[in-house]
Amino acid sequence: MMLPSHSPCYSCRWQALPAEARARCEDPESSYNFGWSHGKEALAGGRPDVHKGSYYANPLYNEVTADPELMRRYPAYCRSGSSFAVEGECCR
Repeated sequence: MMLPSHSPCYSCRWQALPAEARARCEDPESSYNFGWSHGKEALAGGRPDVHKGSYYANPLYNEVTADPELMRRYPAYCRSGSSFAVEGECCR
């Protein structure tokens, strides 16, 4: 059941999205430093951590740089947070 868009429970709304929508928010090019990550981080012994999910973004700047060369060379640091979610749905 999807919660109303005015619901303050953003994590509940996120969890209710289809897996395909959450997968569109993954960013393997940044080593998952931006966007959605679930089961990508390894625990001791190399087991994937599936007990939590994380949504990463740069909290200081929505767009660190507009320089495409810097974004290409340093994808783990120079991503735009706005490319991952709009209106509670992923847009990648």
